[in-house]
Amino acid sequence: MLHYAEDHEEVAYQHAHSLVSFFTIDLDIPEALQLTRDIVTESANDIRDIEGEEVASRIDVALRRLIDRVEAELDG
Repeated sequence: MLHYAEDHEEVAYQHAHSLVSFFTIDLDIPEALQLTRDIVTESANDIRDIEGEEVASRIDVALRRLIDRVEAELDG
């Protein structure tokens, strides 16, 4: 699924937005965004162990960019 973020950015963005929105049921927006970023960090660490540094870095950047887009939309 994480590789999907690289190849299908708009759909991955919708998933990221849904994830943050789901977390806002119990958290405020900054906390929901931080939790989502923490999940990305842990996922990238797992990918690093399995697929190597280069793949993990690419996916980490792609996912963080998506979360930044969600944050910008929620702020604006």
